Formats: sequence, C-alpha cells, structure tokens
Amino acid sequence: MVKIDIVKKQGLFHSFLIKGHANSNELGKDLVCSGLTAITTGFMNSLDNLFPKQTKLLAKQGYVLIKILVNSDNIQLSSKIFYYQLLTIYQQNKQFINWKEFEE
Repeated sequence: MVKIDIVKKQGLFHSFLIKGHANSNELGKDLVCSGLTAITTGFMNSLDNLFPKQTKLLAKQGYVLIKILVNSDNIQLSSKIFYYQLLTIYQQNKQFINWKEFEE
C-alpha cells in the first residue's frame, strides 16, 4: 500500500510524503505506482529547476519527501496542481493508497 501524507501550515502546503508500493499488479505492470511515480517525478523536477533553494527534496526507492522551505504563490500553485493529480489517482485507487491530510 502507498502512504500519502500531506501537511499544510496555515492553509498552505508544507510537505508531501509518499512511501510504499501499491502492489496493484506484478512488478512492471503496476499502473498505480507508475502513475504516482510519473507525476511525483515531474513535480520534483519542476521544483528542482524552478525553486531549488525554496524546497527540500528527498527520493529513495519507495520513499519521497518534498518540503517547502520558503513559500511563494508560484510554489503553492504548483503544489495545488500536484495535490489534485495525486487526489485523482487516489480517488480511483483507494484500495491501494492510504491518504492523510494534516494541518499543523
């Protein structure tokens, strides 16, 4: 199961944690993991290129942590787009994803 934790502070996105594996199919045919990996990689690449000093990115096998260190309207907009992409995959695959949102 994939665990997705989204943390907001004062209503603004602060961090995204994505870990685990969906195991929705055999290795190489797991479309849930493939979809999550594709949008997460794209989001991380955009943050790394557009906001390298305002974000902290950590990626390992089956583990991604994205932290927003310095907020801006552009980072929040990018995060909102990422959030809705994740949410779409979650809504269609709830049996493979544990979704939690927190407000700090």
